[in-house]
Amino acid sequence: MRKFGREEEGSVAVIVAICMAVLFGISAFAVDFGMLASARGNLQNAADAAALAAAKDLGAGGNSLNIGNRVTEYCAANGCDPNDSDYSVTWSTSGKTVTVNVYREMSMGFSAVITGERTRTVSATAVAEATSIFGGCPYAMFAGKRIEEDGTGITITGNNIQINGNIHSNSDISMSHAVLGDGVTATAVRNTNPSTTGWNNNAIALDMPSFRSFESALASVEPVVEFSGNITKKSRSGFQELIDEALTKYRSLMGSSDEYRYKGLYIHISGSLTFNGNNSTIYYADFPIILIVDGDIDLNGAPLTSTVDYPVSIMSKNGNITVNGGGANYTGILYAPKGDITLNGNDASFVGSIVAQNIRKSGGKITVSYNEDVDKYLPASKVHLID
Repeated sequence: MRKFGREEEGSVAVIVAICMAVLFGISAFAVDFGMLASARGNLQNAADAAALAAAKDLGAGGNSLNIGNRVTEYCAANGCDPNDSDYSVTWSTSGKTVTVNVYREMSMGFSAVITGERTRTVSATAVAEATSIFGGCPYAMFAGKRIEEDGTGITITGNNIQINGNIHSNSDISMSHAVLGDGVTATAVRNTNPSTTGWNNNAIALDMPSFRSFESALASVEPVVEFSGNITKKSRSGFQELIDEALTKYRSLMGSSDEYRYKGLYIHISGSLTFNGNNSTIYYADFPIILIVDGDIDLNGAPLTSTVDYPVSIMSKNGNITVNGGGANYTGILYAPKGDITLNGNDASFVGSIVAQNIRKSGGKITVSYNEDVDKYLPASKVHLID
């Protein structure tokens, strides 16, 4: 028995067999899981490309059918054709984002002998967002003219001033009787008045949202209703009159289509625009409106009532915007990238963004709030992946 216990012949073969089994197992896992990793990378590329393309369509006002077709097209172009039984694709939209999920069912090789799993599902997800030129300017009020250009910034006189969104000036802020909402900050490159908590000077100057980028994005919008020269409306309901004329032009281009109700009615005036109406005649927006004027805009006695569902964006490409008269309950964007915005009158509420070189307000009681969704009908100038 002692001799038998000391016998070592054949032990090397057993050790080699055990080692080979372990090595084969490791190799099986390495091959199969390397294949899975490679496939996951391919799926991620397809998901990224599809999400970016779909978000671009979404930013240009695309409907569900267009966006779904774009997802399918870009997944297939990147080797993940949803018509192939091994692949499946789902997508969804929320606000200005598109989420794309790509799946692939893969057959396992040697590792299936060890794990018992003959197939595995590999997946990848991408989320892309479309933003307008205002996506990087999340302010209720933004004054872009700088100190060295003699900017005056944001100046509001009177009492009952409520600021419910962050504001910024590349020069000064002066509104001594203003109250900031919870968590709201006011930043200025030079001075703020008041100078208490939430009011911060010595801020960094920020760039004005680019109208050129907006015009480039606007090229993807069809149609844009055109008016030539200067326009003056003297009736009590001048804004309603302009919209009615624009709808007539729209229908001459698009027939009975009512796409403007969910894409927005785009209006371009090559000159200036003046309303001389009556404060008691209010225009109630029941679809989104984007009004682009090359020159000055003077809204005299033309109060607007709009909502986040139906915002009104009023833009002056080269001039100033002046609003005279109270009672506005305005949701949207006021934008004068080369000029000033002046608001005169009492009891006004603005929700969205007011963006200009300088901003002035006189009269009593104004409430200004920020809402990032008011630009959802504007064409996207930037599309990017969200981590």
